[in-house]
Amino acid sequence: MIDIEHIVRKYPWLPSLKLYFQEFREKSPFQFLSEIFSHPRKNLIKKQISFIFYNALEGKEQNLPFYDHSINHLSFFFLKIMLYLIDEIEITNRVANLYSKIEYNKLLNESSSNLYNICKDLSVNLTFYSKNTKNEIIFKQNISDGFTTIFKIYYTDYLKLASNLRDDFRKLTNQQLSKGIVYIQKKNLIRLLQEKARKRILESQSHDSDNIESDKRELFKIQEFKSVYESILEFWNKNKPTYKEQEFNDDYLDLKNSTYFPPCTNVILQRAKKGHNLIHEERLHLTWFLIAVKYDFEDIINIFSSVADFDRKRTEYQVNFAVKKGYSPYACSKLKSLGLCYASQYKDKLCNEGFYSKKEKRNKQIKHPLTYVKIVKYRIERKNIHSK
Repeated sequence: MIDIEHIVRKYPWLPSLKLYFQEFREKSPFQFLSEIFSHPRKNLIKKQISFIFYNALEGKEQNLPFYDHSINHLSFFFLKIMLYLIDEIEITNRVANLYSKIEYNKLLNESSSNLYNICKDLSVNLTFYSKNTKNEIIFKQNISDGFTTIFKIYYTDYLKLASNLRDDFRKLTNQQLSKGIVYIQKKNLIRLLQEKARKRILESQSHDSDNIESDKRELFKIQEFKSVYESILEFWNKNKPTYKEQEFNDDYLDLKNSTYFPPCTNVILQRAKKGHNLIHEERLHLTWFLIAVKYDFEDIINIFSSVADFDRKRTEYQVNFAVKKGYSPYACSKLKSLGLCYASQYKDKLCNEGFYSKKEKRNKQIKHPLTYVKIVKYRIERKNIHSK
């Protein structure tokens, strides 16, 4: 018989947490933390919390070197309270990303029956077989491509799991689909479960500043908790990404002047900084654009560090590769075909109306984001000259 309570202790982001640990949910944060700091294993709980925060804030992707499932649910509640009080989206994203990756590595070692019960707890109807089944999909090129799996899931349940993932690889049209059934490999199933864990941490974000300040005053009466909170914020202030101050010249646009960028780039840039999932084309365009305007290599890496599936080594490799290849950002026509042009939505005058060409004595439409940058830069410099 499957012990669901044991699974929930191991994965406290599951819905049944509220069923098996209702007593913790009913306690006030002050009462809960008071008990935590008198708990016989408080040092291990603090160690788990500190490990997650410090590694996440440094952009590291280390797995927890220690596990104690008997306190996982306590650490989970502690973590969510801490994020609620800190209330900084970049910190929450970084912690959510690392936490979900730790859960991913744990899930890789789970049995098929445990994965089945985890999906069941998420109201997802997963089926698995004791023996492998072969599923072959015939592509348009009439090339047969098969893979081995024991898991299958109805397409509506797949969509339920993949709803927050925007990359093309997760789209239903790119799955091994037959008669409404998606045949899915274990690692891909676990990636979807990982996103559920990440989403549960993201729910800690509140932005209710009045209540947060009131709660801080109450919770900071617990001096040991206050010390943990302040040490994490101090660590963040020392280690948070900084962007080099450089002059606005022919080769560089400072990140703080990103309002000089066209809407297509600014929207993706802000989505990346807030930790949203980016589709493949968004990542490519943003990377190529930032390289083209001579962003510092580390600045580009830091921008992607809050994205859900950030992998530092892979990102560094991909940015280096793009630099060597000298790729150009997508042209306006390509961005429009991808649904990544936001000129109308943001009522951008330069994008919508174009610019006046003295040489041709007529208005010309912007055809490339880098042209937008050059025109804005020219106008700013001309305005600065005339204002002197």
